[in-house]
Amino acid sequence: MLRLVKPDETMKEEILRYNDAWGKRNLKLVPQAARLGTLSFEDWLKDTRELETVAEEPFVTQEVWFLFRDDTIVGACTLRHSLNAYLLAVAGQIGYGVHPEERKKGYATYMLKEILYCAKKRGLRKILVTCAVGNTASEKTIEKCGGILENIMEDGENQVERYWFHLQ
Repeated sequence: MLRLVKPDETMKEEILRYNDAWGKRNLKLVPQAARLGTLSFEDWLKDTRELETVAEEPFVTQEVWFLFRDDTIVGACTLRHSLNAYLLAVAGQIGYGVHPEERKKGYATYMLKEILYCAKKRGLRKILVTCAVGNTASEKTIEKCGGILENIMEDGENQVERYWFHLQ
């Protein structure tokens, strides 16, 4: 059974395992908001909860969820409630990532659809989602969920595809 859950104290060991799974493969955990980095779990959780309602420039408020299949985290996603200049240019409002061993099972599509529904419930009507040029899996996921490609932007040495969702 799949379910999206906001992080809490009971998920500590599973979130640590999820972070470790990416690190052991020398991959950068996506979305960044699910990354503990150098923070303790407790500090990360406190910061994550605070960012749901309060963010200082240049940050924006956001929510983080983990996708569980039964008792195991298979993905993570975030919804940024608004856009600043950087988010508008290249990063977008929704980020999602699937556990490296759980890809190609439809989890990204599931998360994106659910987060778009959450955005609509929050009253957001236009959502920007981006992905790196050449990230075929994300391109297909975004298009499958109804994203409309607007353009490609430069982000340093990288190129980013910008897709819009119009929520009714």
